[in-house]
Amino acid sequence: MHTTFTGIPNNHLLGWLILSVAGVNGIVEIIVSAILVGVIATPIMSYLNRRQW
Repeated sequence: MHTTFTGIPNNHLLGWLILSVAGVNGIVEIIVSAILVGVIATPIMSYLNRRQW
């Protein structure tokens, strides 16, 4: 596979572009969802714990 000086392949550029966008999106989505689960679950768990007593 021939690449340019930036490491981007000369052939199948659309496939590489889709793969890299999906990969970056997946990583960002994992990080954001891990943060949001903690932010959302904390008040819900405290509400449920108070409700049981």
